[in-house]
Amino acid sequence: FDNGQPWLIYWLIHGIEVLNHSSWTYNESDTPQRCIQLLKHCQHPEGGFTGGPFQIPHLAPTYAAILSIVTLENEDAYKLVDREKMYEFLLSVKNPEIKGSYLAHQKGECDMRSTYIAMVVADILNIMTDEIRDGVGDYITSLQTYEGGIAASPYEESHGGYTYCGFAAMCCIEETQKLNLSKLLFWATNRQLPFEGGFNGRTNKVVDACYTFWIGAVFALLNLCTNNACQNKGNLLVD
Repeated sequence: FDNGQPWLIYWLIHGIEVLNHSSWTYNESDTPQRCIQLLKHCQHPEGGFTGGPFQIPHLAPTYAAILSIVTLENEDAYKLVDREKMYEFLLSVKNPEIKGSYLAHQKGECDMRSTYIAMVVADILNIMTDEIRDGVGDYITSLQTYEGGIAASPYEESHGGYTYCGFAAMCCIEETQKLNLSKLLFWATNRQLPFEGGFNGRTNKVVDACYTFWIGAVFALLNLCTNNACQNKGNLLVD
């Protein structure tokens, strides 16, 4: 995992945080400082974070690093981020060929995940500007399919992971009204299979724990932007 070290930090400390484990105390453990030191070595001098020391900056480890810093809730962790350089990095990975989309790294691949990460990072660090969000809403809207979900790229099928990424990005830039939310809700509710109870990520596919997470998160976000339209007697529709 030499190219994904910030991800290991994020997965581990986020899991501990979710479990609210009693051993996770900042005063008694050196884990936070050790995490911060590793992340410090992964921050690229030109902005963004790398998968490991001496690598190129990439949106995926940048996402993991920023979420790790948020989870740590540590002043030293907050001070680690160079917001000006991060802003420059985000601008450097805007896709020159498709307005509103982002590349995973300079001259890298492009799909909905990259755009999502760029919007989340900009939102968390309070560096969201018109320059960052320019064209993003229209780009994501163009990828909403006839089914109602969102695809990874043009002319592909609706996909649970990319639907979450696209919709969450729209929430970050406050342009959810551009999407057909009724079709999105219809598509999302139809991802739950009656026997297993879990969710699939695409039509006619089996259920999967990761898709249950992505689709479940879509309902939570829909609730936030539609005045609780996804609730029935106070409970989410998926309960």
